[in-house]
Amino acid sequence: WTSLEMAGAATGFRYSLLGGGDRLSNLEPAGVGNGRISDGFNRNWDLGGGVAANRTALSANSGLWPNVIRFALADTAPVPAGGSFNAPLYFQSGTTAAGNVELRILLDPDFNPYNGNEITIEQRLLPNTGTTALGLTLVEANVNPVTVTPGTYTVWARLSDGVHTRHLSAPQRLVVTPSQQPPAVDSSSLNLSGGSMRFNVLAFPGQNITLLASTDLFNWIPIQTHTFTGTVWEFVDADAGTFPRRFYRVVS
Repeated sequence: WTSLEMAGAATGFRYSLLGGGDRLSNLEPAGVGNGRISDGFNRNWDLGGGVAANRTALSANSGLWPNVIRFALADTAPVPAGGSFNAPLYFQSGTTAAGNVELRILLDPDFNPYNGNEITIEQRLLPNTGTTALGLTLVEANVNPVTVTPGTYTVWARLSDGVHTRHLSAPQRLVVTPSQQPPAVDSSSLNLSGGSMRFNVLAFPGQNITLLASTDLFNWIPIQTHTFTGTVWEFVDADAGTFPRRFYRVVS
């Protein structure tokens, strides 16, 4: 091994999709003039590494299986629930360019797209490419704050023609943070009974909120905090009847 290869830790599997190494690196592990890491990147198609005939085509391509060729997040910054992210997707599908293939974008808390805990955040049809062309589409996926809780997810692209299905995960993980949408008091749920005030507070999973109360709309005091696991929290103020008037507001 050379020092750059770190006794094998920075070669081979390191430059696979799961290994996460930079396939477009211009480093030359074996020394100047002996090949760059990026020379191993597929340049028969314009996939972001330039175009050059550095692959030998297979003698046959039946086109029976749809393929996600390349899929990666455009930005690795955290996304708040309710926000969106972009990811270019290169694919090939169909024996000819006739017909469509179904694309689904999935968020997965683990690395298994088959165990049933995936969340579909986008679903649409893409036109088939046939066996002699690639398709490129820009995925613009919204993270629904009702169905996606804050956390770290694998992002899968799934292509299916109704018979054959293939997945490819983006090499980066997507970090979803709590929604930035302000919480709110559900005024329709206000109910004063027996000196106690009840009402619902609306927010999204993962949000931390503080409920404030005032008697004059000028001086506000915090009376309770809550971390949402769902979207509705019922608050009960047993002291409401001891005040001539009381106002409430909720903040993140």
